[in-house]
Amino acid sequence: MSSPHEVERFLLMYTKGAETILDVSTGVGKNAYLIRVFNKPKFMLGIDIFLPYLKLVKYHRIYGDVILCDAASLPIKNETFDVVIASEIIEHLHKQRGLVLLEEVDRVARRRVIIITPKKGCYRSGVLTPLGFNPHEAHLSSWDVNDFKSRGYKVYGLGLYISRFLGKYSHYINLLFSYFTIMLPCIANELIAVKEKGLTKSNI
Repeated sequence: MSSPHEVERFLLMYTKGAETILDVSTGVGKNAYLIRVFNKPKFMLGIDIFLPYLKLVKYHRIYGDVILCDAASLPIKNETFDVVIASEIIEHLHKQRGLVLLEEVDRVARRRVIIITPKKGCYRSGVLTPLGFNPHEAHLSSWDVNDFKSRGYKVYGLGLYISRFLGKYSHYINLLFSYFTIMLPCIANELIAVKEKGLTKSNI
């Protein structure tokens, strides 16, 4: 996998200045916590389909509010949020549902959409998490650079794709090739796709 610090760097850079943020798939709220601490948006809404995650992030007040719903069917009006983040979620949907997700996040975003997903991720079943078995953690689809470029996204790469097969050496290989994978997402392990939707204020 790519360095989590690189993922965080991109997230913080592309959410800086956003007043309202939608996090499509909260997980345990790590990304939202970092954004709240460093970028201080006025309001963050988190959604997830796994109720234990939502209970956890609500208890810790990471988001202004949370909604239990399907990521491919957002109960949100058009252009409601400055930035919409869909991190490590699209690969958990079948391809057709993933394409619907892309339409949904584009619909509710006012300024920017950020998608993060493994490049050609490995298929797998659900996962036992510290909060119980989560069937929604199954990987059901695989995504590549052109899936996003063809829809108006600029795509960056994190980590070297072959590093996933190199065990304990993967971290060092990713650091060594970090510049090249950012510029050449076709050889990357993880993709960050960013779509700009209009004029922005501040750094947005």
